[in-house]
Amino acid sequence: MRAAPSGPNPPWLRPLTERLSPTITALVIASAVMFAFYAVVSPVREFVQWHLALSRQAIIGIEPWQIVTSLFVHLEPIGFLFNMIGLWFIGAAMEREYGRKRFLLILFVPALIANAIMAVAMWRGLARFEPIAGSSLPVLALFVAFGRLYWRTQVRVWGGLVLEARTLTLILVGFSLVADLTRFDLVAFGCDLVVVAVAFGLAGGRGPGIDDLFRGFPGGKPRRKFQVVEGGQRSSEKPSGGNRDRRPGYLN
Repeated sequence: MRAAPSGPNPPWLRPLTERLSPTITALVIASAVMFAFYAVVSPVREFVQWHLALSRQAIIGIEPWQIVTSLFVHLEPIGFLFNMIGLWFIGAAMEREYGRKRFLLILFVPALIANAIMAVAMWRGLARFEPIAGSSLPVLALFVAFGRLYWRTQVRVWGGLVLEARTLTLILVGFSLVADLTRFDLVAFGCDLVVVAVAFGLAGGRGPGIDDLFRGFPGGKPRRKFQVVEGGQRSSEKPSGGNRDRRPGYLN
C-alpha cells in the first residue's frame, strides 16, 4: 500500500502551526516531554524537584546546572500551559524579527541572570528553599522585548480583543509583579524587575527608549493615532514621508 503524499496542514491546524518555527517547536516539545515525564513517572518527581529545578544547591557549586535546567522543567500543569501558550503566541514572530541568535539571547539571558540572583538569595537565606522551576521568566523577557519592538502595534489577543503591544506587555508584567507581592516574595519581585530591565535593554534598536516607556498614555506627550487595518498595513491620520517603519500595524 502506498503512503498518502504529504500535503499542507489541514485547516483546523493552521492557526496553531502558523505561529510555530523550528526553534519554537523544539522548545515546546522539550518542555512538554520533560513535564510529561515528571507528571507520569512518579518515581522521578523527587529527582526533578531537587536536581533539575532551582534550589540552593545551584549556587554552592554542587549542582550549578540547575540555573539552566530549571527553565525547561515545570512542576505545575497551569504554569506549564500558560508558559507554552505565551511562547507559542509570540515566539515565532520575535524570532523572525531578531534572528535566531538574538532571539535566544533575549529569551534566556535575562532569565539566567535572575535565576543566579535567586540562587544566591536562597544560599543567603533570603528566599524560600522550595524548588523553583518553569519558563515563566524567559516568556516574561520575550513579552518585554515584544512590547518594546511593536510598541503601539495593534495585536489580536483573542477573538475581537485587540490591544496595543505595549499594553499587553504592561498587563503581563504587572500581573507578575502583583503576584509576587501577594506572596510577599520580594526576591521574586526583584528578579522579575531584573528580567524586565535586561530584556528591555537587549531588545533595543527600533523600539522606544526608557524615557518613552509611558509616553502616549494619559498625561504623556501626544502621538499620532493608529488604527487596525486588515492585511497587515498601518494606517495613520497623516501620511508620513521618508523611510517607513517596517513593523506591521496589525498582528494576528
